[in-house]
Amino acid sequence: MKALILGLILVLFSGLTYGVEYTGKIKGFYINSSKLVLLKLDIPTPDCSDVNWGFHFNTDDAVAKEWVSMLLMAKASEATIRIGYNPNSAGRCSINYLYFY
Repeated sequence: MKALILGLILVLFSGLTYGVEYTGKIKGFYINSSKLVLLKLDIPTPDCSDVNWGFHFNTDDAVAKEWVSMLLMAKASEATIRIGYNPNSAGRCSINYLYFY
């Protein structure tokens, strides 16, 4: 019973933690001297107002090296990736998670 309740709580709050998802192919990514990684996908999302570089994360983040590796692999193989992010109508969207299939 406790597992069921915990599972329901996780499902209910998982949307709040991860925000929205977007699926697409990587058109480009850029790492600047401020340790900021910018990501551009094939179709801009309306949730992120920066149409040139819609998504970002910092290389100081705990998973940054793994994400950069994933982005390189997805770009080289032209794989479709899914991005979990927080919408930002005033600029770039911050990335919560990445995966490709």
